[in-house]
Amino acid sequence: TTGTLSKCMTVEAFKEWSDKHPVQYHVSAKEDGCSMELVYRNGKLVQMISRGNGYIGFDKIPLAKYLNIPQTLDITKDISIRGEFELSNSAFKSHKVFEGLKNTRNAGSGLLNKKESDLTAAEKEAMKEMKFFAYDVRGIDFKQKADIFAFLLERGFTVPENRICNSYDEVLAFREELAKVRGTDEEEYAIDGIVIFENVYDAEDQKEKIQKRAVALKFDLMIARTKLIDIEWSLNGSYL
Repeated sequence: TTGTLSKCMTVEAFKEWSDKHPVQYHVSAKEDGCSMELVYRNGKLVQMISRGNGYIGFDKIPLAKYLNIPQTLDITKDISIRGEFELSNSAFKSHKVFEGLKNTRNAGSGLLNKKESDLTAAEKEAMKEMKFFAYDVRGIDFKQKADIFAFLLERGFTVPENRICNSYDEVLAFREELAKVRGTDEEEYAIDGIVIFENVYDAEDQKEKIQKRAVALKFDLMIARTKLIDIEWSLNGSYL
């Protein structure tokens, strides 16, 4: 189905990558949701393919009717649109069907991995609140990565927050802006970093399992202080 991106876990690692790619960048938020590819033939949505193992996914088209995505497009050419389904923090907290689950990603994955026949009425209602963040189009040639986002917006899709950056420093500034709302009440949808593409579109590179002209820069790990109250020791009988 889809490829993936190399990941930079530190800004130092990204600096090494940017030094090798001194170009204009298209930078966007890295949504932390459930990957999906929407396939349109003659303007009609006919498949909704999950990521699976990266090569083979599962067709979830029976669930499409419950999701807030375009069922038709004003284009007759066969195309596919890649993106991430995400559940908002507010929806996660308000629906009882998610009680006991750890986070929005687990909740969303749980819904999308179900068969239609197994969905309850409450789960179908909750699924309607999932948002699809589209970020790529296959089947059409574009000149720039930014043109893809413009194409998607014109057809009613939501795209991740994004920006054109002309330097390493501008990319870091964008990352800092997004990082400020992380873990706060302002963070409605989970993101775990940013995605940096060379703005010049390279269709062949995007078909690769690991792309060379794009990279993901993760956020720093979130940490918290804790206090150790006590330690309980126990002996495993097998060692006696």
